[in-house]
Amino acid sequence: MRLHLPRIRCVLGVVLGVIVVVLLVLALALSRVLDTRKREQRLVFIDAGGNTGQTVQWFAEGAGDIFGSHLHSTSPDPKDYEIFVFEPNPVFRADYDQLKRQGLRFTLLQAAVADADGYAEFSGQGQGGLISAGGVSKERSSPSAVDAVDFSRWIRETFGEHDYLICKIDIEGAETPLVTKMMRDGTVCRCNRLSVEWHSWIGTPTNAHEANFNSAHAMQTASALLEGQSMRANETLSCSIPHAKRPLPFDHCLLPLVFAAIRRSCTNGVAPLEKWW
Repeated sequence: MRLHLPRIRCVLGVVLGVIVVVLLVLALALSRVLDTRKREQRLVFIDAGGNTGQTVQWFAEGAGDIFGSHLHSTSPDPKDYEIFVFEPNPVFRADYDQLKRQGLRFTLLQAAVADADGYAEFSGQGQGGLISAGGVSKERSSPSAVDAVDFSRWIRETFGEHDYLICKIDIEGAETPLVTKMMRDGTVCRCNRLSVEWHSWIGTPTNAHEANFNSAHAMQTASALLEGQSMRANETLSCSIPHAKRPLPFDHCLLPLVFAAIRRSCTNGVAPLEKWW
């Protein structure tokens, strides 16, 4: 059997050429897919507890200086972000209408963020407002009830895992069940940047405002109290929301420490808990 080496070399050359072309086409297609995914990444600012809209204004004026630091590498231009604001207080609707007339772009959701979908009793329709300690119900029980949105579910269903989320949560004491649900659902690490204003305080009979959890120093002070390192003689610790005169189970004052520790353990490059104000 005679081997036609020139012919074999020719066939091999053609086959190799075809393989090279196929690999180039695949590489180009993959590059386009990756470029498309990169272009489609959404930059999002979420204000949970918008009040009069002052945080929307603050973000629109300084998106490049989020929470007083530069830990993220996304666009400093607020026009590149989608902004979502949750604020259930109807008194503030006029403030948001005014912000839109000033040219600010955002989506206002007139609902409270919570650990479940439904309705929540809302009181104090002045310069704040509180969600009732009774939590969320499936039916509207009174005219003062407002819509409630499961924040953890909303994040999971509204945004992709590759989207960049900056989240601020300031909901006057309702943060405890909300962040508990986030830990249970595994959405703790979905916000790339996250600030929570904790309204729970460690207190004593002589000072209800002994320590809170809204800075690294405050957390160290609270931890020292919880560990018995800063106790005064014959004083017992309590957990409460002083401005609402609402006592809390003691584990509510352990939650900020646990939540902060979980954030530090996130493996997807998110920032630790931060302070927005």
